[in-house]
Amino acid sequence: RFPLQGLGSAHNVLQILHHKGCVRMNDQTVASPGPVAQAIQTALVKRSDLKQAYQEEKAAHHGIQIAKSGQLPTVSLSLKKDWQNQENSANPWSAQVGISFNIFDGSKSKAKIKQVQWETIQKHELLQQKTEQVTLEIKEAYFCHCRNTVTE
Repeated sequence: RFPLQGLGSAHNVLQILHHKGCVRMNDQTVASPGPVAQAIQTALVKRSDLKQAYQEEKAAHHGIQIAKSGQLPTVSLSLKKDWQNQENSANPWSAQVGISFNIFDGSKSKAKIKQVQWETIQKHELLQQKTEQVTLEIKEAYFCHCRNTVTE
């Protein structure tokens, strides 16, 4: 009867919604927006499926940064100490710095970036859909409860 997942039982939802927010006017059920907004906010914060979708979107954004790193140069540093002839050498230490840059990778980096950007858009749209779905479920449960409360 209550299509809510992750918020617990319907009883918990009804405690959040408060039947005091339902009023019948001109043969129509009218609801106060306060309890609905509170229930929606609670669901958006506590629903595990929304938390998972948010984390997936966040990971996809990090994936873009990782994919872009394929276009950056690589820097290497090495230090060396000469253990032989230390008496004759003024400074037995030597350092070497190297920079490498992939000039042509067959456009693999660009293709990977575009792929990850597309995946990020998909994750974002999925998060929006889940948010809208949860909001709709809460409103349906609320108005169903209001209708039942007013008619009793």
